[in-house]
Parts: sequence; structure tokens; C-alpha cells
Amino acid sequence: MDIPVLEVTIAKRTLHFFWIVDCSSSMEGKKIASLNQAIREAIPEIRKVVSSHPEVQIKMRAIQFSSTASWLIGPDAVPVENFIWSDVSTSSETATAKAIQLLASELEIEKMRGGQTRHRDRQ
Repeated sequence: MDIPVLEVTIAKRTLHFFWIVDCSSSMEGKKIASLNQAIREAIPEIRKVVSSHPEVQIKMRAIQFSSTASWLIGPDAVPVENFIWSDVSTSSETATAKAIQLLASELEIEKMRGGQTRHRDRQ
């Protein structure tokens, strides 16, 4: 007896992951080196976890801040499979508020959804 094989499409849920990186002079030396190393080591671990959960897709972005805030990776999100970390260095003062404002500008439902629409949203 043949066992029927069902074709199933798994609906992926997208998780947006933001790195917010302090590149101010207060992070000089071992602190910025540790930060770069921690992120480089975290990426393969995140990829490993995602590979065992086909229902999840992680998209990453990175904001760096010192005297100003800017996108290091973004504003368009990058799938974790394609995410490459380039080490950052330190400079100047800290503009934490600017980094948070930049992040907040991307935390809108339409930007986070990435083109996915739900029926109830169209009413």
C-alpha cells in the first residue's frame, strides 16, 4: 500500500533583528574588539538555529552610532544567510538618541511586514 505524500508549504514568519552598535570613543580598545568578535561568533549560531526552524526567517540590519547614527547594514533588511559583519572601529562622542530614532523610523508595521499582507488589514 502506498502512503500518500502531502505537499505542504510552510508559512514563514519573519523576525527582524537589529544590531545597534556603539562606536563612540568610550568603546575603544578591548570593548570594540569584543563587540566585533561577539557579533562574528553569533551569526553562525543564529544561522544554525534558523536552519532547524524552516518556519522562521531572520532578517538583519545594523545601526552604528558615535557622534551621529547611520546604517551600517540597511535600511533594507538582509536575510541572515547573506549577512556579513564588517568590524567597526571607534570615533567621537555618543549619539544614542540618534541611533534609537533611526531604529524607531523602521519599526512600522508596513516596513516590518516586507510586503506580506493579511486579509483583515485590507478591510
